[in-house]
Parts: sequence; structure tokens; C-alpha cells
Amino acid sequence: MTAGGQSRKSIRIAGIVFLFALFSINLFFLLAHREDYLGLLTRLSPDHKLESPGLVILNVQYAFVLGFLFWWIATKSGKRPIDPLAKLTIPVSLVLLLLFHLQPYLPRLQLLYVEDGFFESLTAICAFAASFLLAGSIRSARNWPIRRFLLVLAALFFVFGMEEISWGQRILGWKTPPGLSAFNYQNESNIHNFFNPILRFAYPIFNAGLAMFMFSVDRIRSAVERRSKDSPWTDLFPGGESSYYGFIFSALIFHSLASSTESTEIIVAVIGLSYAISRGFRGKPTSASVDGSRI
Repeated sequence: MTAGGQSRKSIRIAGIVFLFALFSINLFFLLAHREDYLGLLTRLSPDHKLESPGLVILNVQYAFVLGFLFWWIATKSGKRPIDPLAKLTIPVSLVLLLLFHLQPYLPRLQLLYVEDGFFESLTAICAFAASFLLAGSIRSARNWPIRRFLLVLAALFFVFGMEEISWGQRILGWKTPPGLSAFNYQNESNIHNFFNPILRFAYPIFNAGLAMFMFSVDRIRSAVERRSKDSPWTDLFPGGESSYYGFIFSALIFHSLASSTESTEIIVAVIGLSYAISRGFRGKPTSASVDGSRI
């Protein structure tokens, strides 16, 4: 192992030991000096009150687990480079996770999460931008199956964005038709609010599926490359950032179980936009790489 590799390994181990020591101290005071532990959390809270001590304690342990997982992934040696834009997308996603984690305790921050507020509007804007860019990247795809895939993905992000704004209902101000209002849980002109009781199960499953996929990207890519070294499908996979995305979607499983779906929606839109922008800079196909089939 080179000196640089040994140094990175030492930093990784030191970070893991440090986080484990902090967690152990935290756990000791939680178990042995619970009243003092709660007193410290109360003093650290913005309003110096703990309305749900059990939930706050759970969130503190959750934060330690997230920190450990992120350090584990961030310091491991990657086989593939990280997309330049993903280097910005990853910390942005982590900040969004943190903000959503803190907003129940910060009343002013909650104003950003209201209906048609900052984050809901940002989600729609990112989804529409991702849809537009993915549609624009279709011509640079290497063959028609890839183009079909990008077309479907662009359509999904377009529907995602339209669902966020209830297909323009709140912007244009029309009333929900009686046929929709009778079955829509929020009396809005959209599709997803027909399934509100199911969504609290669907979102954790969705996040778990994406997390598993992101952690398995290298294996899937290797399997595709073994079948065909020049397979155009490998261009669709994310690079070294996939492990980080896997960590983020793993964290979102907890968010969608314990709170709501808003954090999933904004982060999916941001990561989708990053992916769409990256696809736009992968060059145009050569005449030999595009077959003669039609969409």
C-alpha cells in the first residue's frame, strides 16, 4: 500500500473510532444519567422545551448512525470517479436532510415547508428542469432503446412536477371537479392524493429500492460489461457518487417512515436534475452507434 493509501486508511479508522467514542459517551449518559442528559438537550433546544423527549432522543441516536454511515462511505476507496456535479449535489442533499430533520424544532424553518412554499416550489422547478434536460439529451443517446428509456424518465419527471403543483390548479385557481374531490384526500386536482393511506408505505419501499440499487450499481455495471464490453447501457449508470446516493436514500427511509414524504420529493428532484445535467454533457452519438429502429 502506498503512503497516501496508508494515510487515508488511518484517517478513516481515526474518524470511525472518534464517532464510536462520541456515541458511547452519549449512550452512557443517556442510560446512567438520563435526567442530566435530557437537561442538556433542553438547554440546546431553541425554545428550551422538549415536547417529545423520546423522539428527540431517537433523533440524536439517528444522527450518530447517519454520521457513522456517511463517514464509512465517504472515506472508502472508490473504483470510479464522482461526477463533478454530484460533488455539489451530495452536500446539498445532506443539507436538505439536516434541515428537514431540524424543522420540527425551528418554527421559522417550518415556514419553508408549507403548501406552495419554498421547498415545494423548488421541487417542482427541479423536476421540470430535469424533464426538459432529459428530453434534450435523447438525441445524444447511442441507440433507440436508450432513447426510449430517457423519454420515459423525462415523462416521469414531468408528471412528478405537475403533481407537485396539482397540474396548475393552485396557480390558475380553478376548483377541483366534484368527481375528483370526492376521492382525493386533499380535494386537489392530482393523482397521488388518491392514495394517501398507501403512500406512507410506498415511500419507504421506494427509498429502500433506490438505496439497494445505488449500493449495487458497481455490481450491476460489471455484469452488464461482462455481457458486452461496449454496452451503451453503462452510460446510464451513475459513477462513484452512487454509494453516497445509497446512503442518502437509506436515510430517507427513516424520514418517510417517521415524518412525511417531502424530504424524499425534494431530494429526488435535486438528484434527478443533477443526473439530467450530467447526461447533457456526455457527447453526441456517432453515426455507427445509432441503429435504424424507431421509437
